[in-house]
Order: sequence, then structure tokens, then C-alpha cells
Amino acid sequence: MPKRILKKLGESVGLKERPKAAALSFEAPALRTVYEVFGVSADMNDDEFLDKIARHSFEFFWREASASGMIPDNLNRPATYSTASIGFGLSALVIGAERSYRDPEAIEARVLTTLEALDKAITKDGMFYHFLDAGGQTTTDAYETAISTVDTALLLMGVITVGEYFGGRIKELAAGLVERCNWSAFADPEHRQVFMAWEPDDKRDLNGIGKFHPVRWDYFTDEALLCTLLGIAAPSPEHRLPADYFYRWKREKGQYHPVTPGYQSTEEFVYSYSGALFTYQFAHLWIDFRGCGPDHPEEFGL
Repeated sequence: MPKRILKKLGESVGLKERPKAAALSFEAPALRTVYEVFGVSADMNDDEFLDKIARHSFEFFWREASASGMIPDNLNRPATYSTASIGFGLSALVIGAERSYRDPEAIEARVLTTLEALDKAITKDGMFYHFLDAGGQTTTDAYETAISTVDTALLLMGVITVGEYFGGRIKELAAGLVERCNWSAFADPEHRQVFMAWEPDDKRDLNGIGKFHPVRWDYFTDEALLCTLLGIAAPSPEHRLPADYFYRWKREKGQYHPVTPGYQSTEEFVYSYSGALFTYQFAHLWIDFRGCGPDHPEEFGL
């Protein structure tokens, strides 16, 4: 595709600045196969192909980060930096260091810079706003200005990962960020579930009076898993959720019935409200549930 056409298409969707990661992977993805996009042969084996995907994914988190280590969750411009994306990015940096995608010392320095910025961010009871600016402070320019429990959870999973991997000062900062999060302050004691978000009444006063969004994590999804498990495992007893919160969501069961001839219906499983693939994946990026054993709700009279 001629570059002038690419430029015109970019301008039509508001893309004023070419994303840095685009030079590596996304010159004209709509007209190219996945093999062409990544510059690889269709004869690659699975391990080679997956390593290529992992390397390019790492490059997004590395190249698109701000000077303070904040990471956007898309390639739109101007960029908005999501706490969830930062959590994923921190975990990606560990993979990059382990596989030497970049100089491990440079990666460690990036992680330290990121946590130092997060340590200065405005929070409520230690919980983070959904969107930050390039310097790590809350921005009111995104589509919402709210403390998000699931985005905080995804951020914390990345924070815990880098703390355990790098140790030292990074682990100290990570432990402080995790310990400050007061999950009990974001819990609905009547339903014994975690609220999804809290929003200030006045965006000019982020530490002022506000209210919870009238929605809770009341159904099965990996988002509810992460919020509840982090709350139950909170280091401070005053911030901790009772263990029975884990059994207070809806757990509806069903099956997939493929319409394609030759494919059989699945076994019955607990499904998420939307059925979106990510709602079954997020928690499993960090937690190996195979070693946890079966649930025991009867221990809580449920």
C-alpha cells in the first residue's frame, strides 16, 4: 500500500503520530497475512511462531511506554495510559528480561522508573484510577475518571510479578503498593462482593467526595477472580476480605453448541456473563489454578 494512502488513512482515524511499534510489525496489516506481518515463513514450527509473537508483543510494551514507564492500551493518539496495560506491560518486561529481548539491566531500570512513578500517583485507599498521564498521575482526559478495581487488580498482578522477579528496591516498592490497597473499602458488605468502580463528584478534586458505581463483581469472570483473590490475600488484616467473598458470585453453567458440522457440544462449564475470551484468561496469566484443588463452598455454608 503506498505510504501516502497509509498516511491519509491514519489521519482519517485521528492518528496524527505513527506509533513506534508500528515500524516493527504493523505497516499495512489489513492487506497482509499474519506471516507477512511478522516477516516469517509459514513453515515455522509452533514454538518458533509463538516466540515471534511473544517478542513482538514485548516490543509494544517496550516501545510505546512513556519516559516514566506508563503504557497505553492501544495505538491511538494522543495516548492514554491504562493501569491495566501497565500491569500487563510489567509482566511482559519480566519475560523480556528472562529471554534477553533487551538488556536485562535496562529492563530492570525501566521497571524501577515505573514503580517510582506509580508510588507517587493519586489513589483512594491505595486503589488506582483507571487512566494515568505520561508521568503517572491521574488524567481527566480519558473516557472516565474513576477508581477501577479490576484495573487496579491487573496493575497489581504485574507489580507483584516484577517484585518477585527483580527483588531489591523494586520488591520494596511493589510490596508497598500492594499493602496500601484497601479492598475492604471497596467491598459491599451486604452482598459480600467488590464494587467495580468509585468516581469523584468533582473531577477537579480527585480526593474529594464521590460515590461507587452501582455495579459489583457479582458473576463469574476472571476479573472477579482477581479482585476477590487479591482482596482475600491482602497483607494488612484491615484491608482484607473474608474468604467467603470468593463464593458470592453467580456461577451459571452451560455448554457451547457449535453449529459447524462435525463438532460436538462441549462439556458443561461455568460461563462468564459475556462469553468473551478474555474473561476466561486474565487471571490465568499469573495464577496456575491446577494446583489449587476444587472449590469448597460448603465450608462457608454455601
